[in-house]
Amino acid sequence: MKRLIFSFTIIAGIVMLVSCSGAETKADSDETVKNEPAPERTAEKKIADGKPAAAPVPKPDSTALEPGANEILSKIDKYLVSTPVYAAPSAGSGILKAIITVKNTLKDITFQKAIVEVTILTADGKELRNDYYPIQNIEPGDVETIKLPDTPKGASLVSHIVKVKSNQLTNGEMVLVGAHFEPGK
Repeated sequence: MKRLIFSFTIIAGIVMLVSCSGAETKADSDETVKNEPAPERTAEKKIADGKPAAAPVPKPDSTALEPGANEILSKIDKYLVSTPVYAAPSAGSGILKAIITVKNTLKDITFQKAIVEVTILTADGKELRNDYYPIQNIEPGDVETIKLPDTPKGASLVSHIVKVKSNQLTNGEMVLVGAHFEPGK
């Protein structure tokens, strides 16, 4: 029994010694904080001169100036502009010698590959067919041209970019982009 009480007393003493070992340091640091003089406050006196205070000039929002990758990909037809060029079809001739021009309007984005969807519509607005044309290496400011085959039954063309591959925007992967065309809407 004496051994049990003796070992309990030693353990309790060690616990108290360990728990109080940081007390000296803590007390010293509290005293130094209390004994240090408070820093002098040097407040400048502001005298009203009768003029209204100038409104702070807002900094331009950098996100508004440069579109992000997600915005470019979701609104790709605004940045990678595809335009069908063809003469208005005369009675029964259809679309002849049509081309699609694709212009990269972005200043610092290169597209390694893009897929252009060309929808050919009949005179009553129904979809005649869809064709897909790949274009490659579209540098900033470049204009690429796609020649389309003659379509005797076609009356109008609609073009969209549906897939792109860009190291800057898609990390080199081919991804679906933009809003897709739905005939009649």
